[in-house]
Amino acid sequence: MLVESGGTVGDFVAPQPISADAIPRTAGGVSFGELWQLVTAPGTLRFEVPASSAARRRLALQLRNLPTGANVILSCAALGSRGPCRRLAREAGIELLREYVAIPSVDPPTCYVEDAPAALRYFFTQLLTLPRGGGALSVSLDVIKKVAHTFFPASLVGSLAPIRIALGRIPAKTMLVASGQDHAGASAVLDLPGMETLVVALSKDPNAKLTVLLIPRGSPRPTLAIKVPTTPAAAVTIAAEREVLSALHSRLPDAIRASVPRLEEFQEAPAGSLVTTALPGSPMTTRYHAWRHLATPSAVRADFLTVETWLANFQGATAGPREPVDMDGGAAEVLRRRFADDPGLSESLASLAAIYARLRTTSTPRTAVHGDFWFGNLLLVGDQISGVIDWEAATACGEPARDLVRFALSYSLYLDRHSRAGRGVAGHRGLRAGEWGSGIKWALDGEGWFPELAREFVRGGLARLGADPDHWREAMLAGVAEVAATADHLEFAREHWRLFERLTESAATP
Repeated sequence: MLVESGGTVGDFVAPQPISADAIPRTAGGVSFGELWQLVTAPGTLRFEVPASSAARRRLALQLRNLPTGANVILSCAALGSRGPCRRLAREAGIELLREYVAIPSVDPPTCYVEDAPAALRYFFTQLLTLPRGGGALSVSLDVIKKVAHTFFPASLVGSLAPIRIALGRIPAKTMLVASGQDHAGASAVLDLPGMETLVVALSKDPNAKLTVLLIPRGSPRPTLAIKVPTTPAAAVTIAAEREVLSALHSRLPDAIRASVPRLEEFQEAPAGSLVTTALPGSPMTTRYHAWRHLATPSAVRADFLTVETWLANFQGATAGPREPVDMDGGAAEVLRRRFADDPGLSESLASLAAIYARLRTTSTPRTAVHGDFWFGNLLLVGDQISGVIDWEAATACGEPARDLVRFALSYSLYLDRHSRAGRGVAGHRGLRAGEWGSGIKWALDGEGWFPELAREFVRGGLARLGADPDHWREAMLAGVAEVAATADHLEFAREHWRLFERLTESAATP
């Protein structure tokens, strides 16, 4: 529930700047207040719109006493929030600059989509997914997305959205702000004329990043993406991503370069942020979660073929000298520290060391590596990869098998996402939902068209790289351990480590 910074409705206290401590935290570890601090001017004041007309009038009278040029956020959590929010602004003399509706997926955090036609249409047709839910919800979402391509009642959607965030300002009587406050910088990202915006806050990681997509009015899609760090650690990864993208664009052929974000200069971006071109296409996530997509062998095979084609071109274009396969890269030492309290740590690390040793008996060329090559970072136009985003974990020269197995593992992980615990998964006879990682275990040990496809994808990729394809299982197990070592979200990492332990224990059982 959104709360007011500085007091409760009906018992108004003098306004205060957005307080990170006064507002509940999101699933990603970033509070509502901290999120908007990143993209609004310092000193921005936040107020919750009261439910009653009388309380709104009292608040409006007090808001009229704010100094000229003050920046304000109005938040309202109620169906039909557009009307009350705009009436309060009008009565208080606040000039509304941007209005956003919070459109959650089933899992938080939320996307904040500007209440404007292009932004809303883009979100509903290109970004909206259903991470969890049964068949009825999946069908409903599929219908909504198809209808939105031809007919989209943006005004109706905006008016019915239950959560609204409005950014406003007490207008100055002259062009100069009376307080002398400089409104350039962070706030300018959301103040750009002729642009509609989406504030995407989907990451659950402790060191999450906030992404602002800029859509020129009259355009159907974003042209710029601004990634803003929420913590110092996030700033470090963004700086690393900037360096890798710069290095890649100097060595990639045109066909592959077009699918990699290009660095852009943008003086209005917050300090420490990354500005790139916004690539065309819809995340593979939207296709992955579509009605019965995962139950359709031909559709899933098409996904794997599309990815193999792009990955082969990317790795071929950046291939260097051959070296023994190295899936460790320091992961074992990280695991030793990260899970020091695990009673079976020594035995599991010994199993991992044996896996690494077997992999080193074969070799691959060193290539550029994305490092987080899962389907959510792949953009599609038709059956072609039009973009690959989020290069924070990338390296210009590394082990190519990492990207190969990361895609196969991530695709397998969510096979049971739309099935109830204990139920069979549609299209995958023998796979039952419930236990974390059951899709990955299915890919490694199950029998059926999907396990065969996932294994052949890894086997074929290893053969293409000149490595022994019979080491596919070791490569995938090492990939599970790598996620356990590198995932920023500790519980997600721990689940992967538990899965690794289960998989290696079952393999050792006679």
